[in-house]
Amino acid sequence: MILDLLISPAYAQESAASNNISSFIPLILIFAIFYFLIIRPQSKKIKDHQKLISELKIGNKIITNSGIYGRIKSIDKNSDKIAIEIADNVIINIARNYISDIEKEEVKDSKNKKIKNKNA
Repeated sequence: MILDLLISPAYAQESAASNNISSFIPLILIFAIFYFLIIRPQSKKIKDHQKLISELKIGNKIITNSGIYGRIKSIDKNSDKIAIEIADNVIINIARNYISDIEKEEVKDSKNKKIKNKNA
């Protein structure tokens, strides 16, 4: 009877040690799914936004994160402020990071069809 009590825990410990590696497989799969569905697209979006911000020029038509449309009047590279004109003689200063996109311009082709292009 005492011998049976001592042998049972040994079997239980042996089976737990063999399942130790297989218990990490679901965690690895979950991390891989998070990486490909959340982390990777988010980092790509951040890189694209940084590229967009670095290519801004005076005269570009932009859209801010708050939905304000305007044209860039000046860029202060030291303080990362951009002055945009939102109406005639109405100029506001915003931080460079709050620009969400460059406004797409409608261009008509030879057959008067509207084509959307990015403002260069």
